Amino acid sequence: GVSGDKAAQMYSRIKADTIDLCPDYLSILIGVNDVWHPLNDESGRKGYSVERYTQLLSMFVEDVLEAKPDTVIAILEPFVLDGTATHEKIDAFVSGVSERAKAAKAVAEKYNLVFVPLQDEFNKKLELAPSGEWLIDGVHPTHAGHQLIANELIKALDL
Repeated sequence: GVSGDKAAQMYSRIKADTIDLCPDYLSILIGVNDVWHPLNDESGRKGYSVERYTQLLSMFVEDVLEAKPDTVIAILEPFVLDGTATHEKIDAFVSGVSERAKAAKAVAEKYNLVFVPLQDEFNKKLELAPSGEWLIDGVHPTHAGHQLIANELIKALDL
């Protein structure tokens, strides 16, 4: 993946970053930047609606499955916590990320893919330590946050 990318940028790199690599497994985690970038842009030009996000994610999945039908695809739920980058607009973050999480799950179900829920897992971790232990700024995972994601992905794929 590429830090800072939204669904459109992910889709634009599909051939070089996915299809040409012939992966056996593919995990997709996209959606937070589709919420974040428009929140930092008064014009709103940097974002897409949840409908467009869903369309781009679906096109990505369809193209991968068409080119490499044996690829096991897992869609990871986008997540957010209250942190230094999100605190000022946390309600908008939670709302927007939740909408994309529902869309991501719907795409996974539509194509019979693995869906990896993460928001509830991060929320549970808040009982053990503050959000900065899991996400540096409310969005980007720390080492412990990455480990949580990896553990949930391994569990979901039954590896």
